[in-house]
Amino acid sequence: MAKRERLLAVLRGEKVDRVPVSPFMMGPNFFKEHILAMEIEHCRIIRDMGAAYLYHNCGDAAALLPLYSDIKMNVYESMTPPPYGDTDFDTALSTIDKSITLCGNIDQVSFLKEATPEENIRAFAEAGLKYGKY
Repeated sequence: MAKRERLLAVLRGEKVDRVPVSPFMMGPNFFKEHILAMEIEHCRIIRDMGAAYLYHNCGDAAALLPLYSDIKMNVYESMTPPPYGDTDFDTALSTIDKSITLCGNIDQVSFLKEATPEENIRAFAEAGLKYGKY
């Protein structure tokens, strides 16, 4: 049994409620030709199990955003802004299907670690006021 099928068998047996996944860093042509169909199928299987599908891509995902709606994930994260990523939240909002929850848009590399609790709360409140649904 292939590694992917073994993983899915274990997940089915455990009755998980969410499954995080992540694409490799690649361009949109390679992703569309070699990965997208598998990701769509993988998401369908996980969602058919009744689990939410959280899709993770570390940082540089702007070129793939137009393809992500086809996967039909429940949540896409991490919306990583410059300088650590290239994912602009406004672009993602206008590109990704509105049924997909977007997660992130706060600098996790420096800000969350170095900011005071008050600064963190302020950043989350400002993001919530701007984008809503936080």
